[in-house]
Parts: sequence; structure tokens; C-alpha cells
Amino acid sequence: MIDAFGGNAVDAGTAFVVNDFPGVVLWLPPGVTPNEGAMGHLMGKTLAPDIKGDAFAVLKKIEDFHPVEDIWYLPLIGVDPVYQSKGPGAALMKAALIEGD
Repeated sequence: MIDAFGGNAVDAGTAFVVNDFPGVVLWLPPGVTPNEGAMGHLMGKTLAPDIKGDAFAVLKKIEDFHPVEDIWYLPLIGVDPVYQSKGPGAALMKAALIEGD
């Protein structure tokens, strides 16, 4: 799921880590999108049949409200709980803001 949702950030050079990996962020720059085909396939294989319809309906609603202009999109950010509130998340956000300038 991580690869399908944010893995294109690696190819775009917009996946950032802090020091020895206490935190990671996957930013998708303008023009780079999640791998929707892989996400749909994965969801179709793994979701319980009784919630598939609702899950895909939610994704459709999200798509209806997604901006059409060029934006930086943050699909995933994670910080090891030991390091939370100690700065890695802020550093990861700052890295993307600098990259986007």
C-alpha cells in the first residue's frame, strides 16, 4: 500500500528521511500521482467484500474534491514513536517546503 500510494516519491526524488531513519516522508510533487491502478488492485484483493463498495465510494468522494491545480501532495509521513515531539516530523516538513520553493 505504501508503494502504491506514495512510492512514486522515491522516483521523483521527493522521499526524505531524517538521519538514521527515525522519520520518513513521501511527498508527491506537482505532476506526480499515486499509482491508482496498483492501489485499486490491492484494495480489491484485500478489503472484506462487505466494505469494498463503501471504500471505493469514499475514494471517489475524495477524488471529487481533490485540487485540479498543481500541488504538492503528502500521502505519507511517519515518525518512530520514540522520536515523536522531538523534531523529526518538523524537519521532514521543512525539507519538502525547501524543495518546493
